[in-house]
Amino acid sequence: GPIILHSSEKSRASETADVIAMALQEEQWLDVTAHEELADGNTKTDSTTVIQHEELNEWNLGVLEGLTKEEALEKYHDDWNTFSEWADPLVSTEHAQTVIAEGEVLEAVRLRAVNCLENIVSSTKEEAADPTVVVSHGGLLGQLLRHVVVAQYPQDRQDAIRNDPASRDKLLKYHRPKNACITHFSID
Repeated sequence: GPIILHSSEKSRASETADVIAMALQEEQWLDVTAHEELADGNTKTDSTTVIQHEELNEWNLGVLEGLTKEEALEKYHDDWNTFSEWADPLVSTEHAQTVIAEGEVLEAVRLRAVNCLENIVSSTKEEAADPTVVVSHGGLLGQLLRHVVVAQYPQDRQDAIRNDPASRDKLLKYHRPKNACITHFSID
């Protein structure tokens, strides 16, 4: 059957998804045909489709968008501190609920990412033997990794781990996401 990939609407992710789709076609010796852009922004060939999801877009950083680290620290110190926790699986509930000026709450990123992935997975249950390919962004991936902790530990246990240096160090030894990384999630 056709290969379906999912990406954010942002060009840096959707173009990467297109490249992955073409590589998967070639790997499977599929007939590669002309790339067609659909009216809704999704792309398709005879054997692949890239479906874009607004919910997979990067964290809206509001006033921090387009600034260098130095500029952000100088102009919006508190907002930068909130952003700097993007990949901390033990970020406090209070911090996860802090709004970046003109932007988005970290917790909202986690919830929209998880909801989108749950919808994708539930719609592809029949093809469960094949992996689902999703192309997104670092901030979103950081929140999916945080969700693994949130889903695994009740809040009081998260607080205990956060406050115990030995437990925290053990949990934080995972590799933080970087640009162009591949992360595998198994979903029960």
